[in-house]
Amino acid sequence: MMDELFILLKKLHLTYQKFDHKPVSTVEEAQFIKDHLNGIGCKNLFLKDKDNHYYFILLNDQKKGDLKYY
Repeated sequence: MMDELFILLKKLHLTYQKFDHKPVSTVEEAQFIKDHLNGIGCKNLFLKDKDNHYYFILLNDQKKGDLKYY
């Protein structure tokens, strides 16, 4: 799967930086990642509601999301 992603990035002439790290669960744990990369930090939330609908939400790491809204 990752090989396909890198092939697509190259085909689209998109530059990227690969940074391997251990899984993290909080913004605080992810601070070391942000310190090594250019750009802003990001929270990504993968949620499922009671009706089995799935949502993938991306937020700036300093923002709070109202999950009732989603």
